[in-house]
Amino acid sequence: MAQMNEQEEQLKDQKYLDGFNIGYQLQKKTEDKSLSKEDSRLIQSMIKALKKSKSDNDKIQGMLDGRLQRVKDKELRKDKDRSKTKSRGHER
Repeated sequence: MAQMNEQEEQLKDQKYLDGFNIGYQLQKKTEDKSLSKEDSRLIQSMIKALKKSKSDNDKIQGMLDGRLQRVKDKELRKDKDRSKTKSRGHER
């Protein structure tokens, strides 16, 4: 019985991780300037549908969390770049 629960938990974790990676990459694609307008619109509509999701599904929850993590990572990178620019200005 314990082995079955462990296997179920691992499967649940794997679904979440798969979803997280999909969500992260999907959000990252929104930054890709080389996409056609049609592809860009498709990705935007997928993200919009994902944001509206109220599912308890582990993979969907992972996708939502992955998308949010990409947004946070992008903001952190912007903040670091701003800090570098400010510190360079003070060095002169």
